This record gives sequence, structure tokens and C-alpha cells, in this order.
Amino acid sequence: MKMINRKFITNLIIIAAITVVVGFQNCSNPSSTASSSATTDADTATTVVTTSVYSSPSDISSITSPSVTEGSSVSITITMSAVSTSARVYKYMTVDASAYSGYNYTEISGEITIPAYSKTVTISVSTLDDGQNYGDTYFYLYVGQLDLTDPVYVTSTIAIVESSSTSYQSMVTGTYHTCGIDSSSAVWCWGYNNHGQIGDGGTTNSNVPESVSALSSSVTALAAGTYHTCAIMNAKLYCWGYNSTGQLGVGNKSDYYAPKSVTSMTSGITAVAAGNGFTCAIKSGALYCWGDNTYGQLGNGTTTATMAAATVSGLTDSVTHVSTGFSHACAIKSEALYCWGRNTSGEVGDGTTTNQSYAQAVSGMESGVTSVSTGYNYTCAVQSGRVKCWGLNTYGQLGTSNTTAHVAPYYIGLSSATKVFANLLTTCAQISDGSLKCWGYNGYGQVGTGSTTGGITAPNAVFSSGVTGVSQSHGYHTCAQVNSAQYCWGYNYYGQLGIGSYTSSNLPQAINY
Repeated sequence: MKMINRKFITNLIIIAAITVVVGFQNCSNPSSTASSSATTDADTATTVVTTSVYSSPSDISSITSPSVTEGSSVSITITMSAVSTSARVYKYMTVDASAYSGYNYTEISGEITIPAYSKTVTISVSTLDDGQNYGDTYFYLYVGQLDLTDPVYVTSTIAIVESSSTSYQSMVTGTYHTCGIDSSSAVWCWGYNNHGQIGDGGTTNSNVPESVSALSSSVTALAAGTYHTCAIMNAKLYCWGYNSTGQLGVGNKSDYYAPKSVTSMTSGITAVAAGNGFTCAIKSGALYCWGDNTYGQLGNGTTTATMAAATVSGLTDSVTHVSTGFSHACAIKSEALYCWGRNTSGEVGDGTTTNQSYAQAVSGMESGVTSVSTGYNYTCAVQSGRVKCWGLNTYGQLGTSNTTAHVAPYYIGLSSATKVFANLLTTCAQISDGSLKCWGYNGYGQVGTGSTTGGITAPNAVFSSGVTGVSQSHGYHTCAQVNSAQYCWGYNYYGQLGIGSYTSSNLPQAINY
């Protein structure tokens, strides 16, 4: 998770993480029913609010300070010292600490009412999985008279536990290869290796995980394109494999069989995504892309390929997530969604089928977007827990129970989702209860339901609990972490499942590395 030090608001109580604290300021003579009043300080010419329209938090006996695994929602319970014959109203707001709103959690604020003769009430807040492994973080929830110049409130400290603190951090799948990060933050890869995308220094395929010796520790993120791979180690970006369009970002078009440092991406890298012949990465909040640009997928206003990282127009700050499909890309900036590139099936989501070389704001997705994933000519995203998909739908990959394409975001009826993963033509969603649902093309069993039915048009359960991560893919196989174990299923002609054979499977198979 991203660790950001921020200056806290003057006079606000600073609370230690994971500690239940009930704190008050200026609580003498509290009034639960007073009207608002204000005076003007002649020396400073500022308005001083001394009486609140909200109830006094002195009536609150406790407020919980829970822990939550990143990517899940959590409830904070407020308990009153006694019931009242009248309703009590409080103002609440979240405040950053080491967790940052829009990156680690969704900011909330508003009013909460405790009805007459009631003693408890809950407030819910959603946390975000940033896909990184920077350790546990925390933030605050203040409840009380926040309209005062000197606010009076009680505090909940919400601890966000790193989901990748389990044995394995992440897995990614290219067209025919797979890579993962182990508990020592080292990289392993397996499967098709014709361009050196496994990163072991050769071009021999492998049906079992092979260590990438140059990345033996401190790796926080991976990305797999069709035939190339990238990793972030110590906030520095490395890429290797196929390089016909300059997608490795090393200033030439030569293939590399081992990790190679990416030019100008040597610090501040927080996320990376790899597509078909192009790559994008977030550096200090700004988005950069390079490689193939036939459809404008680099987002710089041209269709000219480049071997050097170039900024995406309009996305030069506050970018938290990026996903690259076959020939288009999407990014989340301040929980708003932007897409660009190939749009022949409406995958950009702007209501047209015209290719776009500049990032386009996706209508209806201006807020609350916490996850996005791009497949082959289609896109899916999570907005306030609801899965929306658009673009190509030949095999039901949009999950709409039919094969009708959509050129704008379409809610598929699946809620409580934390993340969505679009593979080549198959889609999966991770649900807040830890379950996994998949749908779309299933010719090799990659939906994971025990069959090879050509197309499954609605979400089907694969795991009922324990899912902590799923692979972003450009191929016909799927991988997931479940209860600290790793599973892959689907096409296996090149050994990409990592199970020691070349036999495809329509059910999840356990792997070890």
C-alpha cells in the first residue's frame, strides 16, 4: 500500500494506529440541540463558529477501531451511553493518515442519525486494493460537531491490512506464459518462452516455475503482455521478452531474455501494465506509455510508435490504476475512469466506435471507480462495488447473459465486487466475501467450472471464499491465489499452468513455487 505522510489539520487529535480512542476538544458546556452561532475575530477577519447544529459527542460512550483487509469494506459501530427520547445527529468524515483516500480507501463524509430510543449505529467505508505491497496503513473517521471552528469529535482508527501479506503477492498471465511473486518478493515465471519472456536467460519453454534470478527480492508488482513481461523492484521498472515495437522501453527493438532497466523509469514507479506490443506505467502519479501505437493506445494524440516512455495527455497527476488491453488502455484518476486507443467494438466506452488517441472520460464513470481491466476489445470496471462492462461480447465476456455488444458502460447485475479481471475473452470478478466468479469464452476451460462450453454469458462461481487475487491475462488461461495457495486452469499447450505437464484443465490446478 502507498505510504504517504501528510500534514494533519491543526488542533485535530493525532491517534496511534490500531488504538481505540475517544477524544474530545472544548467539551465544556456541550449542547446537543443548540442552533448555530458565529462571531468575527477582528484581528484575523475570520468567522469563528462556537455553537454547533449537531449533537454533542459527549453522549457517545464508544466507537470501534476495526482492522480490514485491503479491498474490503468495514463497518464502524458507534454506541451511545444511554438511549434518548429524541434523535441525535452527528457529522462524520474520513481523514488521511498513512492511508490515502482514492488510493487506499474511498473518502466519505456526511451526517449520521441515531434515532430516538436507539443506542447504536454503524458507518461503512470501502478500502481499495492498490496492487502494491508497501505494508499496512491506517486512516481516521471523525464523528461529532465538525462544523465548529474548534471541532469536537470522537475518533475511530481504521487499520488496512495488506492483502499480499500472505504467502504470495500476485500472479500475471501473458498469452502463453505466467509469472508470480513469492513470499520473499522474488519473481518466478513459466510457460512459453520463444522471446525470453520467462526471464531466465534462455528461450526454452517450461511447465514448472523458473526463478528470475535478477529479481530475487523487493519486487512489488508484475505485468505480462502478450510476449513480454515487466516488474517493479525498489520503485524501479524492469522489462524483458519480445521487443518488436519498442515495448520494453530500452531504446531499441532487440529482444531481451532477462530483465532490463527501462529508460527514465528508475524511480517513483507504483504500477505497470503490459499490452500487445505496448507498456504503460505510473510514475509519481503521472501515466507514461510506450511501444506500438497503431490505434492511439499510447494516448499522446498520435498513432506513432515510440521506444521511449511518453506521458499520456491529461493524465499527468493523481493516477492510481492502469490497465492495458490488446490495443486499448484505461486508467483511474481520482476515482474517475479514462480510456483510449482502439475502439472498433466500443471498448473505450465513449458511445462511439471511433479510435481515440487521447484519453477519454468515460461517461457515467466520473466517480467511485476502484478497479478497471481491459481485455481483447472490451473493458470492465468496478464502480461502488458494481461491475460494469462494455465492448466486444461475442462469447458473453461482458457477463450480460447474452452476446449483445455495448459501446458504453453497462451494469451486469453483479454487486459487492472489489476487483475485476479481463483476460483475452474471459472475465472474472473478486467479490467482497472472498468468492470468485468468472464468465465468457471457455473453449479451454478457462472459466473454471469443469466444462469447455464455448461461451458462458453470466457469472459462474469458481471459488466460494478465500480468494485474494486473480491474474490479469492476454491468453486462454486463468490463475488465482486462494487461501495462500496458487491455482491455474485453462489452456496449457506450452506449460503455462505450471503444473508439470502440458495438459489443459477445466478446473483449478494447484501449483507450487
